[in-house]
Amino acid sequence: MDRSTAKWLTIHLIVTLLAVAGCSDDEDPGDSVTDTGVDAAQDVAQDTADDVEQDAAQDVAQDTTDDVAQDVAEDVARDAADDVEQDATADAGDTGQDTSQDTGQDTAQDTTATADADTCATAIDATAGGTWDNQSTSDATDDYDSPITASNCPSGAVSGKDEVYSLSPTATTTYEVTVTPVGSTFDPFLYVRTDCSQDACLAGTVFNGPGQSETVTFDVQGGQTAFVIVDGELGTEGDYALTVAIQ
Repeated sequence: MDRSTAKWLTIHLIVTLLAVAGCSDDEDPGDSVTDTGVDAAQDVAQDTADDVEQDAAQDVAQDTTDDVAQDVAEDVARDAADDVEQDATADAGDTGQDTSQDTGQDTAQDTTATADADTCATAIDATAGGTWDNQSTSDATDDYDSPITASNCPSGAVSGKDEVYSLSPTATTTYEVTVTPVGSTFDPFLYVRTDCSQDACLAGTVFNGPGQSETVTFDVQGGQTAFVIVDGELGTEGDYALTVAIQ
């Protein structure tokens, strides 16, 4: 080979090598840190897409967690509010039941107390005065009578069933007591004692006949207890109203 041909081949080889170095055929782009040119741009795009996708996945996961936490918190708050309202309603129901039960028991006790006003030991306290309607001697027993020979007692013949009211003022007080029978057959009379074991009376009345009211007025000393006895003459019994007035 002559010198000119060898020189030409050398130049041609250099040009070819330069062309190959300027146009990479790398079809498997690597990391953008080591690659250059077209491959580097592809790597950057790929990395950016991966980062965006990863960030989006993390954001979705975070948002989902936040949404779940918020939904749970709202559900808990709503459930708690429902429970409070339901409990309040249940409590209101309990209150109604308790009130009804207590009222029933109180009424029963009051009725029993009225029915038990059969003796001086269980007398109804009328010290402050007032009116007692719908009373009756029919469910009482005959515990007391008013002998004609007893001091200050009315001469009621053939004593019937009786009920008792007590008066215990702290200072000397004048009382006016009226018994009004219901119907025309009950003939009530009144007498007052300070000692139910004795026959002597503080006051008494038996003036009127069946179906008519009787009234007696008397003083009770402060610190003393007087017992007003509602009785029935000739063994009569029945319903009545008692009024105790302070003069």
